[in-house]
Amino acid sequence: MLALPDRSTRQGRRDATLFATLYDTGARVQELADLAVRDIRLQRPAMVSLTGKGRKTRHVPQDGSTITLLAAYLAEHRLDESGHDDYPVFFNQHRARLSRGGVAWIIRKYQAHRC
Repeated sequence: MLALPDRSTRQGRRDATLFATLYDTGARVQELADLAVRDIRLQRPAMVSLTGKGRKTRHVPQDGSTITLLAAYLAEHRLDESGHDDYPVFFNQHRARLSRGGVAWIIRKYQAHRC
């Protein structure tokens, strides 16, 4: 499923980055939906900070391929510029934070392609 998004489109790059981040962090869908720009550190040691149930935060180290995708995605959307720390990393066409349902819809869309 990680190879299904069409990376030549903006939406496909978002979906590929979302899948890689979800897979490599082991995040719950809600943790991914709540991810803000300030929660990503691209410099070594690269990591993603996830806040889960009970407001507990865990710091998940990331490998080169996911960090490369995240860096390119943040740059494409200009989220790597100052003043964007509180912006959601993953958002819908209205630039609103993706909901759990939105993430589930994206996953189902690609599952349908596999069948």
